[in-house]
Amino acid sequence: MLGADVFSTFGNTPGYEVYSVSRMASGNNKNHLTGDLTDAEKLKVMLRDLQPEIIIHCAAQVNVNACETDKEYADAIHVKATENLAKYSSAKQFIYISTDSVFDGQRGNYSETDVTNPLNYYALTKLRGEEAAARFARHYAIIRTNIIGFHQPIQGSLFEWAYKSLSSNTKIKGFDNVMFNPMYCAILAEKLVQFLGRDFPSGIYNFGASDAISKYEFLRRIAGKFNFDETLITAEKLVNDPEKGAIRPLNTSLNVSKVTGLGLTMPTMDENIDLLYKDFKANNNEGKQV
Repeated sequence: MLGADVFSTFGNTPGYEVYSVSRMASGNNKNHLTGDLTDAEKLKVMLRDLQPEIIIHCAAQVNVNACETDKEYADAIHVKATENLAKYSSAKQFIYISTDSVFDGQRGNYSETDVTNPLNYYALTKLRGEEAAARFARHYAIIRTNIIGFHQPIQGSLFEWAYKSLSSNTKIKGFDNVMFNPMYCAILAEKLVQFLGRDFPSGIYNFGASDAISKYEFLRRIAGKFNFDETLITAEKLVNDPEKGAIRPLNTSLNVSKVTGLGLTMPTMDENIDLLYKDFKANNNEGKQV
């Protein structure tokens, strides 16, 4: 989801020749390579052939429960693939997309220097990926963030689940005790372009909306923007139960003052939702898949 926006945004920016890699073939993208980043030998060949100056590693297993049941794959994509990409010595810059989930969510408004404490295997392996990036890359930026957006065709992200449910008048529940400040993928991609245009030192950087909201409030704002019935949404508390799946942090909101100090403005939640709405409508015929 993020990779597609990174590809198109950088591709439309003068000075960049952009290539994408994923396990899925792309019939209309001449700069796309089909490959699995967890295949170390094939990855080595792709890097040798492409000789990239900048690598942006967006790939992840974002199904948190799946990371608990298939730890080998979580290790492979989050840690080993990151290590192999970071070791490519010809790259001048290595960007690793990490997560706000590296924190335990006890208080929120986390800065880049706050102590991490991952509560599940997804977050643990993403943190180990951060360590690999910092250890092996020549020049790196670890981007901690949380993303919202949509696929073509629609899949199962938070927004997509809400859209499919509310558009069919299905009742849903939102956690009012889970706080976050995500960014819409297209905006994050544009901010990465701006970020790479600056002389940034290697390190960790938080990217997120300038204001944090609960996931319940996020769902309400989506309903309001798309003119859905807000009474379909009810609030509930997230109560972690290890018997039912991975433990989730409650407040992973990120403090973004470090990147705003570099001159990057971070969007408000409403600005994120407004552009998501605009792009979704442009890619869909009144919400129906083209």
